[in-house]
Amino acid sequence: MTDSAPAPGRLVALEASHSADLRSAARHLLHICRAPKGRGGCSYWDASSIFHELSAHAKQCDPPSAKTLLILYAADLAFRLRWEIEPALAEGYTVVAAPYTRTAVLAGKAAGLSSKWLSDLFEFAPAPKASFWLEPGRAALAAKPRAMSGFPEFCFSQTERISARFDRREMLETLHELFKKDAHTGRLRRLRVR
Repeated sequence: MTDSAPAPGRLVALEASHSADLRSAARHLLHICRAPKGRGGCSYWDASSIFHELSAHAKQCDPPSAKTLLILYAADLAFRLRWEIEPALAEGYTVVAAPYTRTAVLAGKAAGLSSKWLSDLFEFAPAPKASFWLEPGRAALAAKPRAMSGFPEFCFSQTERISARFDRREMLETLHELFKKDAHTGRLRRLRVR
C-alpha cells in the first residue's frame, strides 16, 4: 500500500472594512469553499495575541504609529502562516484567512502610508486562490466601531489616540470606499452574509 501525499490545500482570503461579522462570515465562506471531504479551517487576526497584549497595556504606553501597527500585523500574519495556515495547506485543507493582507494594505493606505512600502511589507505572504470582501450591511456601517472587533477598528482606534486629525469613523469610511473600488475592479469578490 502506498501513501500518497495529500493534494495541496486552498488559501482563501476574507477581507473586511468592518469586522463585526467577520468570524461568522469566515465560517460561512469555509462551508461554501471546502473540499468535498469537509477538510478546512479558519485563521483569524491576532492569533499571536500581539494586539491583545497591546490593548491590555494601552494606558501605560504611547500609542503606536500606523507603520508600527502594520509591522505588528505582518508579524502576526507570519505567525498565522507558520503555525496555522501553511501546515493546514500542506495537509490538503482549505483555509479561510480572515483577514489576510488586503485589509492591512488598505488600512495602511487609509492612514496615509505609501503603496510601495505596504506592498514590500507583505511580499512574504503567498497569494490566495480566491479573495473576498465582506461587504458590511447598514447596521455594521452605522454601529460604533469597537477597538478589538477587528484589525481596522483596532488600528484606527490607536491612530485616533495619536492625533486629533485622525477620526476612526472617517478612516473606516475611507477604508470602505477603498474596498468598494477593489470590488469594482474585480480584485475582490463581494460576500454578503445575512
